[in-house]
Amino acid sequence: MDRQNPHRRGTLFTLTCALLLAFSVRAELPPHEIVGFDSDEVEVREAGKYRYQSVDGLGEPPITVLATDQSNFLKIRTPEGKEVWVNQSDVLTGDLQNLKRNECHRASIAQASDRRQYGLRGVGESCP
Repeated sequence: MDRQNPHRRGTLFTLTCALLLAFSVRAELPPHEIVGFDSDEVEVREAGKYRYQSVDGLGEPPITVLATDQSNFLKIRTPEGKEVWVNQSDVLTGDLQNLKRNECHRASIAQASDRRQYGLRGVGESCP
């Protein structure tokens, strides 16, 4: 069989390697967009210095991720054109369609035992 088709084994080997490489590269792809933020401030690294910055200065999501590094930071470009690194722990990445919906719960008012303190349960910022 090898004498009739000598390139078959080499072609099959090349195809197998290409498929394995394609799947391993796919699993290692970095996030390509920031679709939201966990809080009003995020940890930012710029010129080797760390600080916290308001998310207002980073632009409106989705924000394209330019690069990633081993220390869990994502490189983005701000609306002013500056490139900064944002801590991946402070952001939501992925596809907008995969985001979990914000489900509001019924609110209730609770009175403390000393009758001077009240609290609300189940109220979120985005709930009507």
